[in-house]
Amino acid sequence: MRNRRSKFLVRRILLGTAILLVVIASGLYAIGKSNQTATQKALTSTIVPRTTTTTAVPATTTTVDPGTLPQTSVFPSTNSRQFITKIADLWNAITTGNPTLALPSFFPESAYVSLKTITNPASDYQTRLLGAFKLDILAAHSYLGANASTAQFIGIAVPSWSANWVTPGNCYSNTGYWHVGDSRLLYRVGNSTYSIGIASLISWRGQWYVVHMGSVASTGASGIVNNPAPGVGVFGYAGVC
Repeated sequence: MRNRRSKFLVRRILLGTAILLVVIASGLYAIGKSNQTATQKALTSTIVPRTTTTTAVPATTTTVDPGTLPQTSVFPSTNSRQFITKIADLWNAITTGNPTLALPSFFPESAYVSLKTITNPASDYQTRLLGAFKLDILAAHSYLGANASTAQFIGIAVPSWSANWVTPGNCYSNTGYWHVGDSRLLYRVGNSTYSIGIASLISWRGQWYVVHMGSVASTGASGIVNNPAPGVGVFGYAGVC
């Protein structure tokens, strides 16, 4: 009789111990799982911003002059991060009246020199193209007047449907490139939308760049504001070069 009671007590003790161990194990698992989840969240919150920061600036924009690389026939995207950044730089230059800020959006000099067959393309770039571009930036800033500091940039409308591929031998060029005329910079003042034009964008290695801001036929004597208008405005003559 005593043996039976002893065995019964032993079994109850063992069963109770087993249950206790299961409870402890479950608690430890829950704690471990909670810590693991918290760790994963912490890692996500620190890794994602680092990745974004690292990839936000492509290496080619800081270490390689695109004009030193060969041209491609890739059609430029208006949704790429590089293009959006260039146009933001252009708008910043207009609103501040500082043309230097817009230089990343302007066609690279090294690309122009390798592209054109004219005499002394470097001089033409500096005196005619870049000189007119800077004057046009200042003219657009003056046009905005008191609204320059408060005008909100909306975006750019590029008539990609009218773009054309300029084949080598045309427009004094020895290399082909994409061209599109009369894009529109959209901005808001108060509750109203307005726009000004960009006379000409041309491509280099699958990226659009401004080559003429106010007018293709600028004399360089003064800056030109390209067809300012309420709303999106009208896409004018696209041209061929």
